[in-house]
Amino acid sequence: MRRVAYYSGISIESDIAMAPEPTEQLKLDFALAAWGGEIRTLRGILSSYPDAVSWTDVGGGTVLRKAVAHGSAHLEAVKLLLEYGSHINAQDADGLTPLMYAAMHDKKECLKLFLEKDADTDLTDNRGRTAAQIAYELGHHETAFAIAAYVQNKRDTAERERTEALNAEAAQAHSGLDHAVAIKKPLVMRQRFGF
Repeated sequence: MRRVAYYSGISIESDIAMAPEPTEQLKLDFALAAWGGEIRTLRGILSSYPDAVSWTDVGGGTVLRKAVAHGSAHLEAVKLLLEYGSHINAQDADGLTPLMYAAMHDKKECLKLFLEKDADTDLTDNRGRTAAQIAYELGHHETAFAIAAYVQNKRDTAERERTEALNAEAAQAHSGLDHAVAIKKPLVMRQRFGF
């Protein structure tokens, strides 16, 4: 394939190697590699098709979902897919996200990784359930409570930061007021008492 680039008004033609359009078989192989945690195969496909992380199946699920659903043994596959830009909050046709699949299958290592990567804990599936609610419904109470604790901690931290910012702003305004009073006080004293 020939490519033309323009640099300072001069056209430069070069030959570039373009990967062919991915076949359905290649997409299936990629999904199976994610499902099986086959890092070498994933790396090989991603080196030619970096956008493979956005390929979806008929249910709208990404390969990240497949890697999550099949175990913490595939944590390295999950990390690799995230490194290549897999969308952490992608929802499938049922509205399920990778975080929800981690909660559903009680995959604590994946769950921890997603929370560290700031996965959206407020998203709901098509039935209106969050990841914490899904985990709780399926009897994964420890996982549900871990998500709830993370959410509460995040809210507490945001509230604390907001309060600290407001306090700093108020202290700055107060110190400006004290300064204005300190300047004005001697002037008032001189005017009233003639000093």
